[in-house]
Amino acid sequence: MQHYKTPLTLGQKLTISLEALQLEVGTNVCPLLTSFHPLDPLTTSCCCKSLWDGLDHFGLTLDMEAEKIPLPREHDALLSSLFVINSPPQEILRSLQWCRISWKALFLSDLVAANGHHIKRRFLAPPDATAGRLSSLQFGEERPTPSDWATWAEFWGRYTMPGLNLESPLGRWIAPTHRVWD
Repeated sequence: MQHYKTPLTLGQKLTISLEALQLEVGTNVCPLLTSFHPLDPLTTSCCCKSLWDGLDHFGLTLDMEAEKIPLPREHDALLSSLFVINSPPQEILRSLQWCRISWKALFLSDLVAANGHHIKRRFLAPPDATAGRLSSLQFGEERPTPSDWATWAEFWGRYTMPGLNLESPLGRWIAPTHRVWD
């Protein structure tokens, strides 16, 4: 890890790999600093995932300076944290992740209307060609199936109250967001 965030080619590759893993997992901190389970099924196999698994398995911790992406709003939450609360089957978890990544979303606030009260209905379906740039972060590409999108819409139907209203609205903005709004 001594090469993390260094200008060397190895350092740049390690940094890019960890940042990609972070967005794929859906966490706002370096995944190597978190528990491997229950987020492990959310990621593609790679050397960074293997390192993360080994660190967690042997109870090792890293002392590294990794940037944290702050929650943009009061009462905000990471979407991946919402997905794992009820320990859904891995197939459902993967479908939710693929749709989240397709929308380039990390936080609940990425899907919620400006007033913080409800999920915007457009986020229940795949982004269309007119969606444009959705985030200042470099998410990987995902192509969820219609079945994945049905799972995604069903999740939000269960998570929210009628009309896609949140049980507890989000509060004021407290940090900049990565979301690029239209």
